[in-house]
Amino acid sequence: MLVLCRQEAASPPATAALFGLGLIGGQVAEALCAGGYARAACLPFAWGAAPERPRELADIMALLEASPGRLDVVWSAGAGGFGMSQAAADRELADFSDVLGLARTLAGRRTPGTVRFHLLSSAGGLFEGQRDVTPHTPPAPKRTYGVLKLRQEELLARAGELVRIVYRPSSVYGLAGPGRRMGLIPTLMANGARYRVSTIFGTPDTLRDYVHVADVARYVARQVGDDQGTSRTLILATARPTSLSEVLAAVERTLNRKIFITYRDDRSRNTAHITFSRKACPPGWRPEGIEIGVRTMWSTFRH
Repeated sequence: MLVLCRQEAASPPATAALFGLGLIGGQVAEALCAGGYARAACLPFAWGAAPERPRELADIMALLEASPGRLDVVWSAGAGGFGMSQAAADRELADFSDVLGLARTLAGRRTPGTVRFHLLSSAGGLFEGQRDVTPHTPPAPKRTYGVLKLRQEELLARAGELVRIVYRPSSVYGLAGPGRRMGLIPTLMANGARYRVSTIFGTPDTLRDYVHVADVARYVARQVGDDQGTSRTLILATARPTSLSEVLAAVERTLNRKIFITYRDDRSRNTAHITFSRKACPPGWRPEGIEIGVRTMWSTFRH
């Protein structure tokens, strides 16, 4: 886990504790550093039921307890996707519960309202198969992954001593780095660059709402840096559904070449439409369109 401290003299002191530095978490850290935070410490946190967990939590507790000003705990961890097993979900929920417990303990020792917990949930997991989702649409997860995210939200909702900010991003795309699970668009780019065939689970008209990871990370970083003290749940979607065929066309235009694919219409996989109403999007959230996001990704991919 990574600890960042705000260095701006004109702003009150604040500390951000990030758990999970993958696709979203890594870019949240970069966005925070670009906005006045600086790296203060990097402490071990072994994922899963590790014997060293009590010692690690004690070390993290000691460091955060001594941190000045407001404390923002950010949970963006999780290696599982839509196909995760129940065993993996149970391990991740246990990890989350440990960190939530840490935050609650710290909140009990500090001035009320000065400890905030930011949870990266998943609109895709919570609303799979639903159309025109609004902030008032009840979650109805269909897979283990979505049930896990809902369970995390429920546990956080019980932590009344914390200011609770839940983010529900839709289908996030971006480059996660070497050795990490690749999503649809990075896979199309990687295989397209090598003239390889990609397999897509779905049909050409399967609808998704794609958001670029940089947009999500910048928005989360702004919420962390802001002084707003109210709990809230935020859906981060474009409200502009995009079909798989449109995604493919955007990648082909960006790479300026034909992308070879095969479709597998497997209803047990990630094939159901998910769309969002414009009413779902919070103020100040202005994501890029798919064309700009794909071009940005390709520029990074080539370098």
